Amino acid sequence: MKADLHVHTDISDGSFGLEATLQEAKTRGITHLAITNHDTIKDLKEAMVLGEALGIKVIPGVEISAYDYENKRCVHILGYNFNLEGKHIRSLCDPILKRRYKKAIWQMQQLAEDGYPIDPIAILGRSQNSQAIYKQHIMADLVDKQCTDKIYSPLYYQLFKYPGICFKEMNYPDVLEAIKAIKAIKTGSGIVILAHPKQSNAYGLVDKLVEAGLDGIELNHESHTEEDYKKIMNFREAYDLILTGGSDFHGDYGASSIQIGDITSPEAFLHFFDEGLLKEKNQLLSFTERIVRELGKNLRENISYPFPLNFKKGNLADIVTEYDVETERFLVEKIKEKYSDHSFITEEETCKEQGFSEYTWIIDPIDGTTNFVSLGKDYAISVALYINQTPYLGVVYDVMKDEMYSAVIKEGAFLNGKKLLSS
Repeated sequence: MKADLHVHTDISDGSFGLEATLQEAKTRGITHLAITNHDTIKDLKEAMVLGEALGIKVIPGVEISAYDYENKRCVHILGYNFNLEGKHIRSLCDPILKRRYKKAIWQMQQLAEDGYPIDPIAILGRSQNSQAIYKQHIMADLVDKQCTDKIYSPLYYQLFKYPGICFKEMNYPDVLEAIKAIKAIKTGSGIVILAHPKQSNAYGLVDKLVEAGLDGIELNHESHTEEDYKKIMNFREAYDLILTGGSDFHGDYGASSIQIGDITSPEAFLHFFDEGLLKEKNQLLSFTERIVRELGKNLRENISYPFPLNFKKGNLADIVTEYDVETERFLVEKIKEKYSDHSFITEEETCKEQGFSEYTWIIDPIDGTTNFVSLGKDYAISVALYINQTPYLGVVYDVMKDEMYSAVIKEGAFLNGKKLLSS
């Protein structure tokens, strides 16, 4: 799988149309693509249909331009899998688009008065499929008029950043209102992600956003450094957040040469966005619980005491029995039958090749061997699955009590299928 969860089209400030964007994604091997145009959900249903025809899972998205009024900074919020009617999002975002359009008209007037050979008709033509006129549309016209050689040239910053003649502040909705609009609890259950926090220096806002319903943070983005990755991973561990990533693709209107799929989203979290992967997650858990329970039943019914003991490397404190080895071998063989390309890290090293790959199973066949040997109880079979070195699911089965503890990323922990409540 290869997922890019941050892509713009000409419906906002990208240069590629919807079909061209999807064709490019297909060419570049994308399996999951999120269309996240600024402040609009226009044509998302069409994108999903086009994507299906091309074999691409299109995840409906939006990037809302919001504001942190307490700290006076712009904050961008990515939303996914919301109610496609989008009443709450449209009511929040439509006024943004109107204000942006009026601001662009004012900017063109400023340029004309300052002697720039601006062509409003050409600019309107460039933005005809967009829901507003963006700075990129205006700068593309200035490139055509040979006023500069590229969109993000020194002229861009001279004109559009303070104190440039085209600089004008604009009102945006409060960032907490953006979260509410995506969640729209009565009509949907959207996923809320903080976009590229480095760009807006929004790390100090994360605690407050989590309280309001933030589900995750965009980890993989071209603006992020190793320091940003560390900060985001700390938040992920503190709040059990979803991690995403993407190219922030704008086609010819992009500030860099990043293409669709050059930056991707961590695969371990994709099941939150794709119902098919959610089903796969449930199948993985069900499969793991089934083979572990089968193995536990076999141990309960067939253990014969006493049995010979071995010691790893002669260490009398490190006991290993034939049951450890056979239990591990059974689990590895069962997993290999179903998932031949998965790898293993195991306690008894019954697999010759040990180490992480995309999908890695970590197995302790008899967790608590001393109790197993001396008491015949209070031991467990422990199995975990990591995806891209990120914990995905785990099972701990108390064999003699027939108690199955399981946990799945972002789903919580369960005992015999019943969710355990946190204290």
